[in-house]
Amino acid sequence: MDDILGLCHQLNDVLARHEGPDEEAAETHRRDQEFRALVENGPDAITRFDRDLRCLYANPARSRLLGMSQADPVGLFLEQIPLLADVATRRRDAIMHVFSGGQEVAIDYGLETPDGYRHYHERIVPELTTDGTIETVLAVARDITDLHEAQAQVARERDAADLQRRRLRAVLDALPVGVFIADAGGRVLAANAEVRRIWGEAPLSESPELYDHDYPARWPDTGRPVQAYEWGLARAMETGEAVSAEEVEIETASGERRTILNYALPIRDASGAIIGGVAVNVDYTEQKRGHRRLRELTEELEQRVEERTAEVTSRSEQLRALVEELETVEQRERQRLAQVLHDHLQQLLVAARYRVNAVQHERPGCDQLAEIDGLLGQSVAMTRSLSVEMDATTLLARGMPVALSWLMAWMYERHGISVDVHLDDAGDPVREDLRLLLFQAARELVFNVVKHAGVDRAELRTERDGDCLVLTVRDEGRGFEASPAAIRGESGPGLGLPSLSRRLSIAGGSLEVDASMGHGTRVTVRMPVAPEMGERSQQVAPAAKPGG
Repeated sequence: MDDILGLCHQLNDVLARHEGPDEEAAETHRRDQEFRALVENGPDAITRFDRDLRCLYANPARSRLLGMSQADPVGLFLEQIPLLADVATRRRDAIMHVFSGGQEVAIDYGLETPDGYRHYHERIVPELTTDGTIETVLAVARDITDLHEAQAQVARERDAADLQRRRLRAVLDALPVGVFIADAGGRVLAANAEVRRIWGEAPLSESPELYDHDYPARWPDTGRPVQAYEWGLARAMETGEAVSAEEVEIETASGERRTILNYALPIRDASGAIIGGVAVNVDYTEQKRGHRRLRELTEELEQRVEERTAEVTSRSEQLRALVEELETVEQRERQRLAQVLHDHLQQLLVAARYRVNAVQHERPGCDQLAEIDGLLGQSVAMTRSLSVEMDATTLLARGMPVALSWLMAWMYERHGISVDVHLDDAGDPVREDLRLLLFQAARELVFNVVKHAGVDRAELRTERDGDCLVLTVRDEGRGFEASPAAIRGESGPGLGLPSLSRRLSIAGGSLEVDASMGHGTRVTVRMPVAPEMGERSQQVAPAAKPGG
């Protein structure tokens, strides 16, 4: 652009001397041809305006910019040339300023052209006559779109880099670990806020040779000072070693001793060359103290647990013996009462019924005697059922299938619940107390259905599973939330399950509950039996008569 403006000034000088000899006229013509060749073939858009802001000349580049032929703008006033209003105003103000002040003016603007939106840098310079007056100005506009976009790209990249730096700093300062970043020479360039908290006002070391001075520390196993070249960052920078969780005892700027876990990694470029390094310090002081205290407490606890375990074992054995004794006493009392019912009360009732029958023969048609006979018959049946209910040992002696079938028939007669019974007759628990406990469990679980399920049907099933006999009672009633707290008796309906679960646990068995609101309940009891049980035979047990 400066070359073009220089040629313009030279051409003006020659034209000012146009009335000289012929050789000067020839020189003028030559210079004019050079000027036109330059401005008409160059990329810069050139226009000339007089004091009336009339366009005296426009080169092809300016005409193409305006979307006009070369001759179209010539003779038009500035405001007649098609430009955006704000651009036209700025050009007019700049041209008027050159005419009035005689000084060059430069403006930048954007313009929609036939080639799309472009950016221009335009210089407007005065053209002087021989007497120093300004009759015209020359405007030279250069397309700086590529430069403008390059500058904008540089600015965007600079802003992005600055944003990344600020984000990195924010991330580093938010980390709960201390972070050092070093350049290729090992000089520490940056450290985050956690480094200052761990080390205090420790300096950013200028060289790996100063690491032992700037960051004093000792190896915890030997107490030997950490040498400069032994620091993880120095080794990572020197050999590319990745250092992980290296325990070091440091001395802070205030003289406080702390324990850290040190990590270090080299930073490599695309070719793999080491161009820096990063070290991470994890403050391990409180954890170290906590681990030491935890070891002490663990040793103390283990000793106490050993003592308590021996005590609990002893008490557990005493409790088991007491429970077994209580169950034995209870069963003995049940047997005694059942015997009283069977051998005495039942016999008396039977004898009374015989007497009533005899009197009936003597006095036929007496309604009172018939009523008394019926009541005595009910009493006899009730005492028989009650004696079996209180002492099921005689019934259990005939086998679990018979006892459970009788029990379900009795539940139907007493409570109106129909139970589908599916029994495995492969064998019973060897011990009498286990058979009795299983019988009682079946009775309690079916009675729970009567009280809580809101249905009149249920299913009872027994089957062999390894060395265990499994008894399952299932219903499709209202169910309940079978949380562990409910099973323990801490919440939920009072189903008697906690007591049954404890009794089964003492006997070596277990109780599992699968239930939810509106989806019924399934309770499974597992009871150990003798390993030799024979072959399993699945059957639907026949209904038994109570007292049969």
